[in-house]
Amino acid sequence: MITNIKSYSTTSNPAPQINSSKPTQNINRKSYDECKFTNTSTADSLFKNLINFTGSTIKKFSTPLVAIVGNFDQKIIDIDGDSIPDLSHEETISRIVKATCPDIQIKPFKIEGHKNNPDYFDLDQALEKLSEISEIVENGEKIDAVNVSLGKEILINTFRECTGLPVNGENIINYKDQIREWLKNPSIPLAVKTIIDFKEPGKSGRMIQEFKTINKIIDAIEQITDKGVPVYIGAGNEGPEYFNILALAKGSIPVGALDAKSNKKSFSADNSLINRFEQGIYNISAVTDKDNTIIGYDLTGDNKPEVLANEVSGGESKVKPYIGKSIETVIAQEDDYTKLIDMINQASLIRKIKSIPDYELSPREAELAKNIKNVTNHDIGLFFDEYTMNKKSKKVLFSIDAIAHLYQLNSEKTDKLKLEGNYINAPLDLIFKLNSNKKIVFDPDNSGRSAINEIFGTSFASPKAMAIDIKAKNSKN
Repeated sequence: MITNIKSYSTTSNPAPQINSSKPTQNINRKSYDECKFTNTSTADSLFKNLINFTGSTIKKFSTPLVAIVGNFDQKIIDIDGDSIPDLSHEETISRIVKATCPDIQIKPFKIEGHKNNPDYFDLDQALEKLSEISEIVENGEKIDAVNVSLGKEILINTFRECTGLPVNGENIINYKDQIREWLKNPSIPLAVKTIIDFKEPGKSGRMIQEFKTINKIIDAIEQITDKGVPVYIGAGNEGPEYFNILALAKGSIPVGALDAKSNKKSFSADNSLINRFEQGIYNISAVTDKDNTIIGYDLTGDNKPEVLANEVSGGESKVKPYIGKSIETVIAQEDDYTKLIDMINQASLIRKIKSIPDYELSPREAELAKNIKNVTNHDIGLFFDEYTMNKKSKKVLFSIDAIAHLYQLNSEKTDKLKLEGNYINAPLDLIFKLNSNKKIVFDPDNSGRSAINEIFGTSFASPKAMAIDIKAKNSKN
């Protein structure tokens, strides 16, 4: 992540047609002479009123245009819950934007994600697109708002050590100017640099170069906001201990994530740089016709399909084996715990092997590590656990307390999980509740709607905020 940055049919009433500029086109000369005003003051007054009327009409019915920066081409979002990606990230947020404010027109500024991890982008791509938007606005093209699905999140404690500034989540807003000055010429104290490089040689130098590029990106955002165009940014998905450095940009609107009942989500950043929260987790529900045939998928809770059935892969949702069942029929038994412990140990061993430099391994271990790295494109972690458990274990659920004990989660993380539901699968990616009939339901956004899948992240909260603001602004005009 050191050289990368992470992502985080229009309907409108037609304007009335007014023939004010060339009145002689549709009437003959005699009629025109008869329409001449004998009182010039009355004519002037009527003309001014007409200009005022047409001006307000144009303003009222002008189509808002927003720029969305991000990955439009690589499919990474699974809609129907079968673990096969159906839409790109920016396609998905565009559907949310249009569902919230149908009049909005979207101008895409495409950034290509890394081949093996489309969630990450090169910093230079982000800088190029933001500079392009700034130039467009400078040349007079009207853009009402910008949404940036990018971010560079860093642990606030780590940033405090790097900068020497006494920042924390509550006071970081008071140090914006000092942090910006530091970013112009970043330097890391020798003691901190030594620790960083001990774990990963050369990392501190790469961090410094990255901070310099991030400062240029912040400058590019401010060039846009200085022209009166708001830039909406996801606040970050690593929790309250982290912050998105791009949120330092003056005039930007960093947005944190809520559920459908306006509860802050535990994954969302939450610090003094953030003064806006909107829904950032959404239940995905199937929309059916009168014959109970799926015609599409509702993302926003309006029971209208933002995604059509022919746009998805169409496999079985991974929550289907649980939904509607009594917990007794799927609760984990003793042998399930034995399998789970074995898989956790295997994953732990592979994580360890991947993290050890080859020169510290025996020839046989080095060959094993090479094979492991070749067959696993991502860092081994919960992703590996999910893969092995989905393939090797039957579909069972564990109580939150049991899984917290096995994964050695602290009490804070355990309590956060319990806020989401009662039972969880082994990979920790699906949390379920029991309804009033003691049947299993999947309701991650807390809306009460039955879901087959979910999408979540502050990168879904920021476009929602943008669409809400534009809709409110247009309704006043």
